[in-house]
Amino acid sequence: MKTTTLLSITALALAAGSASAAHYTWDWASSSPNPNVTTNNGGGTFKTLHTEYDTTTKNYLINVVFSNRVTNALTIRVGDGTSNPNNRGEQAIVYFDAASLSSPKLTAYAYNGQSWSTSFYDGNGASFGTTSPDMIHSKNDLAWINSATVADTANNTRTYTLNINATTINGHVPTNPGPNGTAAWDGIRFASTIGLWINSFDTVGSSYGSSGQLTGWNTGCYDGIFAACDTGNQVVVVPLPPAAYAGAAGLGLAAFAARRRAKRANQS
Repeated sequence: MKTTTLLSITALALAAGSASAAHYTWDWASSSPNPNVTTNNGGGTFKTLHTEYDTTTKNYLINVVFSNRVTNALTIRVGDGTSNPNNRGEQAIVYFDAASLSSPKLTAYAYNGQSWSTSFYDGNGASFGTTSPDMIHSKNDLAWINSATVADTANNTRTYTLNINATTINGHVPTNPGPNGTAAWDGIRFASTIGLWINSFDTVGSSYGSSGQLTGWNTGCYDGIFAACDTGNQVVVVPLPPAAYAGAAGLGLAAFAARRRAKRANQS
């Protein structure tokens, strides 16, 4: 049976310093129960999630580990957690197609306020009929992707890692703005607050047009993981040097080291 899983997180950050030059991270783990997080794991059992955004470089990273090896696709939305997630034209949605684990495909659209299942072909989920989709990146556009990998890892886990430069996405002007206008566009970023929604799919039947646009995303039912107003997992760290973005591992290790230094400072 085809199933999917949805992850949705809304989190408040700890106090940040200069918002113009900050690097933000958010972490969640199934081994650390959090009253603000609810999970449903039909499309893959969520084990851990780590995400980062740098306000200077506009680099965005997400790393999701599943404790089983059934997930073959994701959709990802990230915002500042303050906007209505059901509004069109405020967030980007990234389709991470890993039907072939060794060669994933990525596309990005403006979310239409209705669903991952329609945003790639209908730009306005509130209107009658269909409106031209608001595509930001086709699968043929690779310049924004620093790395995108899916790996079957130890202990029967599967790890999705996406590291992108979100400059074009965040500078996009939505063609179908929502009730708050084009100024409400978040793109894919977070800072002092975060709102994150992920769907994971154990099977996906995708198709693409001649220009690399997504034309089909056929799945079955779906589940999810949700969180709201979480503060315990948010960590704000100093900006990382550009070299840290050479790979996802560099990002994660740099953030981990910063947290270790902060912990030691608090204990001294």
